[in-house]
Amino acid sequence: MSGATEENSTSPELEAEGIKALTLEARNKILGAFEGQRGRNRALLDEIVFILETKLSRSGVKIHDIEKRIKEPDSVLRKCERKGVQDHNLLIDVVGARVVCLFRSDMARIEEVLKANFDVLEIDDKLSRNGSLGYQSTHYVCQLPSRFSGPRYDDTAGVKFEVQVRTLCMHAWAAVSHHLDYKGDWDVPEDLKRALSALGGLFYVADNEFEQFYAARLRSKAQAEKNKEELNLDTIVPFLEKKIPDRKQPDSGRASKLLRDLKGYGYETISDLEEVLDRGADAFRAYERKHPPSGGQFVAEGVVRVTDRIVYNRESALPAHREFLRLVKPKSSE
Repeated sequence: MSGATEENSTSPELEAEGIKALTLEARNKILGAFEGQRGRNRALLDEIVFILETKLSRSGVKIHDIEKRIKEPDSVLRKCERKGVQDHNLLIDVVGARVVCLFRSDMARIEEVLKANFDVLEIDDKLSRNGSLGYQSTHYVCQLPSRFSGPRYDDTAGVKFEVQVRTLCMHAWAAVSHHLDYKGDWDVPEDLKRALSALGGLFYVADNEFEQFYAARLRSKAQAEKNKEELNLDTIVPFLEKKIPDRKQPDSGRASKLLRDLKGYGYETISDLEEVLDRGADAFRAYERKHPPSGGQFVAEGVVRVTDRIVYNRESALPAHREFLRLVKPKSSE
């Protein structure tokens, strides 16, 4: 490659677009500075992810994933060239993170977390700019807060970074459309535009349906607090926490299996379950003293299952459970 070409490799097309290609010297300068700040960028990224994971967990927002990345050198060079800059520190997204949440309504809550824990300098809301490719996301240009001071933050103070926020459906569609290699509506053949729009619409509809289902679930849980009689997942979990507070509680999967078995036995209401637990309380305690599990005591789910088997004398693997039937008061209807 000749020296003249190295000094000025700008093509007529780039000139027409107002883009000036970087000289070899400029490229080497950018790469040297970028490599020299790799440790700073890594420290910044670790701090960003730690804050996001900690604060989002405390906020109660359900997160699918937090992705993180530092731009690759080639990507930094290409962006510097597009932007017409020779200092990569002028770029706002060399260091970045992406928060993938489950529901649209969580995006506003995540924004609150970002504003409370970072200095948010710019917000680029791409949700309202839909083509047939349907890219949707909200991008935040941030810095670590000025209140973060001391040796740990000397190098990262004032360095801009980007946080992207999107739902899982938005994330899936972005991944699919990226691999289609179409950068915008202008790239799409006319005979494919309608199908592509429909496909993007399916992701949009799915996103809305998840949101509506989530809202309905919240209403169901609120209603369950008012009507505690029906036996379902939203009522059995808080019931066990209140009725058997000193035992390890089941996760949602175990609670669902317990609920399925109880309904198979004919339980219909929380009152049905509470009555059996009260009737068999003495028998259960005696059983646990004589046959303690390896952990020393049964978990909450175990309390329910053992008590049910004693009260109803069900066929089970409980050792000699019939001897505890005498401690069970018979039902008034019996």
